[in-house]
Amino acid sequence: MLRIFAGVLLALTVRWLFRGLRQDRRPIPEAALITDGRLLQIEGIDVHYRQEGAGSPVVLAHGLLGSTQTWRTVSTALSEKLSVTSVDLPGSGLSGKPHDFDYSPQSQGRVLARFIEETCPEPVVLVASSASAPAALHAASVGGAKLKLIVLLSPVLGLNLPFDWDSLAPALRVRMLETVLSSRRLLRLLIRWLSGSSRAAASVAESIYMEGRTPGRVAALDRAIGTLLNGEGMAGIGEIEVPIRVVVGGRDPLAGLLDRNFPDRLGGDVSVTVLSRCGHMIELQAPERVAALIERSIEELS
Repeated sequence: MLRIFAGVLLALTVRWLFRGLRQDRRPIPEAALITDGRLLQIEGIDVHYRQEGAGSPVVLAHGLLGSTQTWRTVSTALSEKLSVTSVDLPGSGLSGKPHDFDYSPQSQGRVLARFIEETCPEPVVLVASSASAPAALHAASVGGAKLKLIVLLSPVLGLNLPFDWDSLAPALRVRMLETVLSSRRLLRLLIRWLSGSSRAAASVAESIYMEGRTPGRVAALDRAIGTLLNGEGMAGIGEIEVPIRVVVGGRDPLAGLLDRNFPDRLGGDVSVTVLSRCGHMIELQAPERVAALIERSIEELS
C-alpha cells in the first residue's frame, strides 16, 4: 500500500514538474500586446510607456524582470493627484530590444534621461525599483533630465555573488532564462518569493510570461544581467544634487546579497525608510504604502 501511494505521489510530482517547465517559445510581436500604451523613439529604440492622471509629473522605472505592468496599482493610486508615467526600459516589457544595445546602467540611464526630457516639461520625481536604481542615478547625473526628487525602492546597486554570470556558457545562460520566462509556474513562484504577495504574483507573472516571448527578450535580459553583475554599474555617476529617498523591505530575500552601504556612497541628501513587513518588490506587496510615501516625499519638498 505504501509503495502504491509513493508511486502515485512520484507520478503526480513528475507531472507537476513537466507541466511547470513545459515551454512555449513562439514569438509574440510587441505591437500585439500594446493596448493602452504609447511608443517614443529614442536613439532608434521604440520606448513603450503608459501615462495617466494630471498634475506634477512622476516617472516610474521598473526592475530587471518588471515592466509598466509592475506599476499599475501604484500608478493608479498616484494618478488621482499627479501625472504618472511608467516606462519600459530598452530590452524590457514592450520596448525595443536591439542586439547592438549594451543594456548597461549607463546606457539605460542615458535613454531614461532623454525620455524624461522629451515627455516631461516640468521637473520630475523619478521612482526606480530594484535593478533600475543605477540607471536612475546615471539619468540624474548626465544632465538633460530635470529632476526634483529620486525615490529608490529596494535599490540593487551591486550584488555580492560567488560566481561570474559571463563565465557561464552562453547557451546555458540562454537556456536558464528561457526556462524561467516561458514557465508561468516558475514565474509565479519567483515573483511571490521576491514580493511576498500571492495576489500580485499571478497577474505580474502573466505579463512577464507574455512579454518574455517578444523577440530579443532573452538575449537582452542575458546582457542586462551581465552588465548589472560586473560591478561597474555605479561607474561614472557624477554629483547628484537632488534629494534621494530610499525605501527598503525589512524582509527582502536579497538583503544578504545587496550592498547595504550604498547610502554613504551616494552622499548628499539621502534618507532611508524601512518597511518592516515587506520583501524586495515593494511596489507589488504594498502599492498603497508606496504611493503614500511618494506623495509624502513630494509634499516635504514644498
